[in-house]
Amino acid sequence: MRWKELPGRFISDSDKLFNQLLDLDNSDLSLLDEALVLAGAGRISRQRGDVEKAKSEFKRSLRLYRQLGDKEGERELIGNLGDLAKGIGDLETAEQHHNNCLTLAKENNNARGEATSLSSLG
Repeated sequence: MRWKELPGRFISDSDKLFNQLLDLDNSDLSLLDEALVLAGAGRISRQRGDVEKAKSEFKRSLRLYRQLGDKEGERELIGNLGDLAKGIGDLETAEQHHNNCLTLAKENNNARGEATSLSSLG
């Protein structure tokens, strides 16, 4: 295998692995595990250019983080949705998401999260 082929193969193999994990009986995964797998699957879908699938996986993961009360996970997923919106040119939605990230970061005294959100806002 050539070096240039590795990223494509990695994405393909990762996609298969995430789908296998999601196909498990939900009782085999904790809510946090499922949220992490969905977030990872969303990143892979985004890399592949499948914006709608990435958006769906990010939203499902976000719901789980909210259910768990995990504010940092919530902030990260909202940021992913903002980046996704920005990538397709929906700047208004991207701004809303990143402002929400900034609010969550401030509420949780997360200076790094604040910096990331401000950077994303431009």
